[in-house]
Amino acid sequence: MLPEKLSTDLTSLNFNQERLSIVVEMVIGADGSLQKSEIYQALVRNHAKLTYHDVAAWLEGRGPNPESVADVMGWLRTCVCKTRRHKS
Repeated sequence: MLPEKLSTDLTSLNFNQERLSIVVEMVIGADGSLQKSEIYQALVRNHAKLTYHDVAAWLEGRGPNPESVADVMGWLRTCVCKTRRHKS
């Protein structure tokens, strides 16, 4: 187990707080080959307050979609639609 200071504060993705992160972005081809990769630093802001129990139940089909996930998914759909319109 991690020390409490790490697990509940320094490395925790607390709601509405920014955390430094390292992103590894990869594009994988249909044949499984690595087409492109990029590593960069980013700030992450958690927009959904989730519990392990609620997310596990949702992913396993034993519970509803957590409301905060639905909010984030709606935001992502809007971004994807805008990106697609911009590309066409």
